[in-house]
Amino acid sequence: MSRTDNVMAAVAGDSNARMDPVTVSRQSSATFSDKEQLWADDATSRVARSSATCASAMSVPAATDNAQTGGRQGCIIRADSTARITVVWSGFDQLSKSGVFYQVTSDNGGANFTRPQIIVATAGIGPLDPVIGRSTIDGVAGSRTDVFPSIDIANGAPCGIGTPNTIAPDGSKVYVTHNAWHQSWQTTTASDRPMEGVVLSGPSGDSLIEVNRGASGDARGSGANSLTAEFPGAYN
Repeated sequence: MSRTDNVMAAVAGDSNARMDPVTVSRQSSATFSDKEQLWADDATSRVARSSATCASAMSVPAATDNAQTGGRQGCIIRADSTARITVVWSGFDQLSKSGVFYQVTSDNGGANFTRPQIIVATAGIGPLDPVIGRSTIDGVAGSRTDVFPSIDIANGAPCGIGTPNTIAPDGSKVYVTHNAWHQSWQTTTASDRPMEGVVLSGPSGDSLIEVNRGASGDARGSGANSLTAEFPGAYN
C-alpha cells in the first residue's frame, strides 16, 4: 500500500508526492486476502490520526499512528473522533459451533489491540444452492449470500466535520442500503429475477424509511468469475 498527503500532486504524476509502498499482507494458501478494506480518518479536526487496512491475515499486526494494521476475512474497520480503531470481522466460534462477528479496538494507533470479543452470532441466509454449493438469495446458480459485517462511526461528532456519509455529521441520522428482491427462491434460471438497490434513512435508534430506490434489473445479467452463477449478492 502507498499513501499521499498531496492528492493533486499525486494525480499529476509527481512521484515524490507518494510515500514508498509498504507490504500490508502476504499471499499464501493459508492467508488468502479476500474483501480487504482500507480506512483513513476523514475528520478535519483530530487530536490523533490513524489510517489502516483490513486483510485476511491470521492476526492483527502492530501499527503506529498513520500507519497500517491488519484484520481478517470479511472485515471492516473504522476510527472515531479520538482515533480509536475498531475492527469487526466474520469468524467461527468453536464453543458455540456457529458463525459470529468478532470485534477488537485499539487506542494507540494499532500498536496494541484488545482481545477479540464476540458481539453477535450469525447464520447463513437463503437455501443451499446445489449448483455452487453455497447459500443463495434468489435461486439456483444465484446470488450468493456471504454474511459480513457493515459498521460505521460518526467520527466527526460532536463537531460534525468530515464524517462518513452513512451517518449524519452529528450522529443524529443513519443511512442503510440493501438489495431488494421481488421473487421467491427460484428452482430454475428461466424465470426473471428482478432486484434493485434501496436506501433507507431515519433518526439514530428509530425506525428507518425508504428515501431512494434504484432502477430494477435482472440479477441473471451478472456473472461470477467462473460464469456458473450470479454475482451481485456478495459485493454490493
